[in-house]
Amino acid sequence: MFPRARLIGISGQSIGQTFLGMAQPSDQPPDRFKARLGEELKMIRFYLEPQKQQVESFNAGLRPHIVTAVSARRERLQKHEGLKNIFGISLKRKEVAPPIEPVKITRKLICPLPLPPKCGFA
Repeated sequence: MFPRARLIGISGQSIGQTFLGMAQPSDQPPDRFKARLGEELKMIRFYLEPQKQQVESFNAGLRPHIVTAVSARRERLQKHEGLKNIFGISLKRKEVAPPIEPVKITRKLICPLPLPPKCGFA
């Protein structure tokens, strides 16, 4: 059986809260509730420990991956900049160019059906 809880993170921060929802009949002793809570917390810690190691190893390899992606993006942008210069593409808008306007679309109005006769259909 896996532990069940609701996790609520605080936006912009790497911390949050864990909410455990548990119910117990009133005729059972409170020690049983405390034991179940301890079991749930023990299971949560059991499953979090290997994940913590996985997250740390992933984060350790993340920086070189990001540096590679950013440098590849910069190289692509440099190539595009070179193409712009080779072809003489101007990024400024010329005054003689026509203005860009959205296409005007008119809706066709659908006529409603006539009302049925008050005396009914014969």
